[in-house]
Amino acid sequence: CAQSLGDSKVVMEVQHFKWQCHVPGFGSVYYTMPFLSEKFPELPQNNFSEKIALACDPESDEIDFQWSTSISIINDNEQFVRIPYYGDIRLTIVNSACTTFLIIDSVSQVEISARDIRVRLTLHENEISSKMKTETKGASKELHNLGDLSHSLSDTSLAGSSRSPFQKLPTVTEQLYVNSLALPSRAVRRWSETNMTSTMSSVPQTLLVNTLPMKDKWRSIKIETYVKSFAVILMSDMEKEGTEKWELANMVCDDFVLSATQAENMKVKISMSDIQFDNQLYSKESFDFPVVLIGQGNKPKKKLSSLNIPMENLMENADDALFIVDIVLETWRDRSRAKDITGIKDIKITMNPLSCYVEDIYITKLVDYLTIFIPTNLVTWPERKTHRFNTSSGLVCVPELISFQCAILARPLTIRNFSIAPVSLLLSVHSSIKVYIALDQSPLQFGKFERRRLFTTPYRLGHALTMHYLSGAIFGAGWVVSSLELLGSPGGLARAMGTGLRDFVSLPYRGLLIGPMAFLRGITQGSASLMKHVTAGTLQSVTKLASSVARNLDRLTLDEEHLKRTEEQRKQRPQGLAQGFLQGLTGLGISLLGAVGGIAHHPLQSVMTEGASPRSLAAGVGLGLVGVVTKPLSGAAELVALTGQGLLQGAGWNSLPKQRSNPSVYKIQYGVNSGLKFTWKLINSLAHSQMLHITEATSITNHSEYNALTLILTIDALI
Repeated sequence: CAQSLGDSKVVMEVQHFKWQCHVPGFGSVYYTMPFLSEKFPELPQNNFSEKIALACDPESDEIDFQWSTSISIINDNEQFVRIPYYGDIRLTIVNSACTTFLIIDSVSQVEISARDIRVRLTLHENEISSKMKTETKGASKELHNLGDLSHSLSDTSLAGSSRSPFQKLPTVTEQLYVNSLALPSRAVRRWSETNMTSTMSSVPQTLLVNTLPMKDKWRSIKIETYVKSFAVILMSDMEKEGTEKWELANMVCDDFVLSATQAENMKVKISMSDIQFDNQLYSKESFDFPVVLIGQGNKPKKKLSSLNIPMENLMENADDALFIVDIVLETWRDRSRAKDITGIKDIKITMNPLSCYVEDIYITKLVDYLTIFIPTNLVTWPERKTHRFNTSSGLVCVPELISFQCAILARPLTIRNFSIAPVSLLLSVHSSIKVYIALDQSPLQFGKFERRRLFTTPYRLGHALTMHYLSGAIFGAGWVVSSLELLGSPGGLARAMGTGLRDFVSLPYRGLLIGPMAFLRGITQGSASLMKHVTAGTLQSVTKLASSVARNLDRLTLDEEHLKRTEEQRKQRPQGLAQGFLQGLTGLGISLLGAVGGIAHHPLQSVMTEGASPRSLAAGVGLGLVGVVTKPLSGAAELVALTGQGLLQGAGWNSLPKQRSNPSVYKIQYGVNSGLKFTWKLINSLAHSQMLHITEATSITNHSEYNALTLILTIDALI
């Protein structure tokens, strides 16, 4: 066999000498196409089709190989193929997670007749049943008789050919029977139950094994797990001299469902109805977004007073969850290594529309904390002694990076089908590195990512995913530009007006189909929705434009004290129109005073810092003059922004989601000690003992004093 190029041509396996993959009779051999080796670790294209060709080895070297037509092995099927100098064969293709099995079955010319097929099947079943009754005579005798049977059933020599007939290939049923002699009793029972009535159903059962162990009478195993809600909290104690620890991030997952079904293969399904990632530093520091990631749409929460209800009721919404992962696992027996191998056959990821709020300051801070948890940073590596290799010894020094890369290449990522459903995302971004740039709910649509027959490395797969979604973001650049707050977010205004117009038209139409009163109610609700969305969209557009202008003007003042003061004022978010207007007037007054006072303050500060020189004096005067212009304009823009924010918050039109829970601060001194601490302290006394339980306690002395202590229960004593 060889990789086909079409037109009875194959790919050359190696250069400078001729070699072909040879499959012996009653045997099997592994074969990897040259295309996979050449392209590894590149990902194959979606339209890539693996094709193979077969040929019969002639008895002499006078005639070269004549290959069969190209055979696609992408899908599971059964087909008849004609091999030159041999005849017709039946090829059964079975795709597993990491390996494609090709089963070759002989078909003689006379077996093309339907009547002869029925006669030969009857004779064949009788012959095999009689052979099975004499199984105790030994495996070697069975193999000899089966070889005689394969020669007597059909003649594979070509009519009119002067060649001596080639050896007859075993049929699938014969091969399964021979394999059953070497299989355990469980596989023999499975083979006898199927009675070899269907080749396509018998072959996978013999090649694949169960991922989970099953008893003989079991047909399937189903495991279902339901978790109402759980949270993952990231905390830090790196500030304030390590006396407190506070929450940095909080990820909450609702209605977590894990379902695993073992039948012909292992099917695993993971779903979560809602995922929310909260910024727990929102109320502590000057951040704009309380939530980082959340699903779109307010789905009603499932209220359960008790979990003592049928599992079907708990999992009824699993197919409509926010995040769904479907995995198909397969396990097969590797006879060369005498062990079971489990691989991933299919992975399908589905995500419903999401809303993402990204703030560069928070993301940078979160990444800095997460780098601490990298395993290499948590281990203190001992100093390594450098060894000098003697070049005359024949040893080659290989760098660690090359060794690491070779280890990755030695274990490639192999997946039969990998797909991610189309993703819809509303992206809001606040970036303030140099200039304040903000996006307001920019809609991004990412297409489906699908790859078949993956044979690559995790890095290459991640690179392909990055390029796929990056190209999707580039194609949505128009919506990104139209969502800039510096332009007033015209895209957001258009979406709000479109939503209002849709309700204004659709609600009366739906009511008209029901009745007159419903029609009037639809007109009222549609008009209210139109007014609400138009007013809210316009107000949000003006507010965000003013806020973006105010922040950029604050940066143009080049006054760090003024910038910090305005950021602190923005932490106090108004809850109503009056509060926002009053807060804006206060900020405007402070900006006016700062502009007037900066004319004298900046020159004096510059002279005191850099010394009395014309350059420092000119720099201070320049800062003062810039502040005279920018600070009042910034205060006026902030007045408009805060007034609009107060009006939106008071009317309930604030589009920002809310946190699931308020952040908490924990005193480290009230924390519970870990068991590892006492294990290390008592390592000498516990050398021949085992620690069973540790608990915190309080003792009362004779003078009525309370002392904290720890009780440790071991096998030998209570410490």
